[in-house]
Amino acid sequence: RQRQMCIRDRSRVRERLQRWFDTNAAGPSDHSARMLIVGPPRQVATRVTSRLQRLPKLVPPRVCSAAFRTVFNGWCTARRFQNYGTEHSCKLGCSPDAADSIEHYCRCPITREVFRKKLRIDLQPAKALMCFTMATREQEEEEEEILALSMLGVYAVYMCTNHYRNNPSQVNPQRAMQFLGQCLIQGCQGHKKLIRLFDKRWESPMTVIG
Repeated sequence: RQRQMCIRDRSRVRERLQRWFDTNAAGPSDHSARMLIVGPPRQVATRVTSRLQRLPKLVPPRVCSAAFRTVFNGWCTARRFQNYGTEHSCKLGCSPDAADSIEHYCRCPITREVFRKKLRIDLQPAKALMCFTMATREQEEEEEEILALSMLGVYAVYMCTNHYRNNPSQVNPQRAMQFLGQCLIQGCQGHKKLIRLFDKRWESPMTVIG
């Protein structure tokens, strides 16, 4: 019964990630020129499903919820609702030409700066979408710290973009950076293990995801 549930979960995850798979990069060591998810879809779905199931042991429910919404394309972005134009640009304020979309936010310069400065994670654009969907090798089981902190970062970006979507007149990169920092702290609240990881992260060497 448990095996059947796992297969069902994996199938659901694979179906939801389908839009982001690069069909021309389905090999384990392939690279995506379009910066999409690479690798055999079944393998990737199994990996992501396993991490979704493991995540509640590492982070609070609020962070799990943001991770789940990311994998299942549940952000209320303009692209999801097929709205385009400058009024539907990046809610972090990086550029009027940048889209309000998960595909942009994962590699937005402001996101990458916060990951670098606050989480000691150098998020390379080519693997940013894979990181946001928990599909990178750096988020393997033995690297639970990276999985937990990267999903804390996803939570912060999710919360920050929601805030500025409802308060568009306040958007600018400096405010967004400050708000993202606050969201990282908020995401840790009440979870001693994650607080310890976050507090000591500045002592760690930079982890490159790319």
